Amino acid sequence: MRVIPIKTVNYACNVLQNLSLATKEPHWSLAKRQAGLIAARHLPQPTRQDEAWRLSDLDHFVLPETYLYPSKDFKGSGSVPARFSVIDGSGSRPACPAGVTELSIDEALASVASLKSFFFLDQRHQRDYYGALNAAWRNGGAWLDVPRGTAVSETVRIEHSPAIAYYFPHSVLRIESGSQASVIEHFCGDDAERQANSTIEINLAENTSLQYALVLDWGERTNALTNVHVYMQEGASANIFIFSLGGNDNKVFFQSDIAGSNASSKVYGLTYARGTQNFEVSLLQKHHTGHSVSDVLFHCALDDNARSVFAGNIDVCGAAQKSDAYQKNRNLLLSPGARAYSQPQLEIIANDVRCTHGANFTSYDPEQEFYLQSRGIRPEEARRLIVSGFLHEIAGHFQNDSGRLYLSRLLNRHLGEEWLGFSDDQPSEEQ
Repeated sequence: MRVIPIKTVNYACNVLQNLSLATKEPHWSLAKRQAGLIAARHLPQPTRQDEAWRLSDLDHFVLPETYLYPSKDFKGSGSVPARFSVIDGSGSRPACPAGVTELSIDEALASVASLKSFFFLDQRHQRDYYGALNAAWRNGGAWLDVPRGTAVSETVRIEHSPAIAYYFPHSVLRIESGSQASVIEHFCGDDAERQANSTIEINLAENTSLQYALVLDWGERTNALTNVHVYMQEGASANIFIFSLGGNDNKVFFQSDIAGSNASSKVYGLTYARGTQNFEVSLLQKHHTGHSVSDVLFHCALDDNARSVFAGNIDVCGAAQKSDAYQKNRNLLLSPGARAYSQPQLEIIANDVRCTHGANFTSYDPEQEFYLQSRGIRPEEARRLIVSGFLHEIAGHFQNDSGRLYLSRLLNRHLGEEWLGFSDDQPSEEQ
């Protein structure tokens, strides 16, 4: 066991207190920071012996030791406020839909007393190493609150674009009873070397509906770890989208706690990885009560020497009779060096459920290629259309028109100029 000098403890307390004073956050938030740093010092760091990290490159997520034992003059990484806009189909504007509260997480901590009830609701900052570090060094994030009985027709976009080397955002979304919303949370950055450790908590009250897209659009030298936790009450409906498009290494942990009957949690994901990009996702759909639905559909298209890892788990508790759950992972390998791993799992205690899973791996479909070529399309164009259609199938499930068009345009830009003609969208300038 490492002996920690008392002066190092004092340095850490001073650093965290200064960060807290700078953002004018309440005492309970400072306590979360302190608890996180203490936990990070004692919790084991992930190793290849941990199933969730067995195929990961651990070196991509190693932080300087100063984040565990800060020096006297350590000041953290600086704060990066989230930026909000509204997408309505004709463009975007920096505006807030009527009645909706949009704040940076620092502003929300200083002014929204109820945030305490939704901040690290699962106590992850005391039991998970990277969750603890996120709590201690939080320097960005967003708060979005859709009040009771509000239907937001536009798509709200939350942009995180840090220019710092170590980024620890924490976003909290609350959709109150009887409300509907469409949200795209877009993480992006330049090609500087960067690490991001993000926490996102989504709380859906009774009879709510949410379309939410997490877009990982990082620069080519960013290694990003993202934790998403969704809490669902009776009658809640969530369509969650995970788009991994940019970055060197994206590792995503997703959990949905379906705690109310007649609730539905559907996850649609895609990655388009090239070069030596790596994408890993660990999904858990947990049914706590009966008469609930969960679906997962994940498409991975991999070129060059890229790699993907899909680990999906459906967990049905004993009280969750009449649950209906399904998950499927489809992998399109575009080169001999591409690698895809799929690990679907079922954990079922109840005896009156319908749960299935599946995975498949393929290269270009020769029948589709032949059909397209028989219509006068050149072989390379036929393959582009096959890949584009494979990925756009996921974007097409986003039920808000303006949000779907935004995601379609974003996907087209990543595919490249030569792909722009294929989707339900027409080429347009950056919104």
